Amino acid sequence: MISALNPNTLLGRGILVVSIVGIALNPLIVGALIRQGLSIPTHLFPFDGYRPLSGNLVIPCQEGASGCHPLVSAGGPVQWDYHLVLPWLTFALFFLPIYTRVIRNRVRETLGESYVAVARAKGASEFRVLRRHVLRIALLPLTRMVALEVGGALTASIYIEHVYALNGLGDLAFKTIQADRGAYDLPLVTSIFVVVAAVIVVLNLAADLVQAWLDPRVRLQPSGGR
Repeated sequence: MISALNPNTLLGRGILVVSIVGIALNPLIVGALIRQGLSIPTHLFPFDGYRPLSGNLVIPCQEGASGCHPLVSAGGPVQWDYHLVLPWLTFALFFLPIYTRVIRNRVRETLGESYVAVARAKGASEFRVLRRHVLRIALLPLTRMVALEVGGALTASIYIEHVYALNGLGDLAFKTIQADRGAYDLPLVTSIFVVVAAVIVVLNLAADLVQAWLDPRVRLQPSGGR
């Protein structure tokens, strides 16, 4: 919104340039940069996999190792969140530039609509115009995009889980498909994509409901209604 409201300023153009560069980046590169910049030199965030929501994580000794004691690492909600901060941040930075461009373009288009001019002519404050008349309409494409990006999120998770050594759905799909020809688990691959497809369908239904709430113009009318 800042970039749309100030398109010709240094800040507005800087946000636009950053969003363009962000769209061109691969999630593997984003994850590697975050890991190298925030985790390894500062040691503020871990990058060694999950921690369980309850109980402790026990890492057994390798087979044949003598005098080895299993490693026990504390779990719980706090440790679970703490170990997922960087993966969540990577996901956010990977999808943020796309949404930034969409919101910027939609806000600029909406600012030129006649109902925005009417609201300003009636004496509405700029904050009210932006909140009630501009942002409400600008958010409409995002509801659909979030629903459709589930498939893209699975692809991005393959790279992100690889960078942060996470055993998630994306890593499972990658390892299953990467198996030797004829040796991969076809039911498992099918199940993964069925689950992803079901989530996309549910989220698209939710997106339709949210769009109808944000914009009454898209609501279905009764038979014979105008």
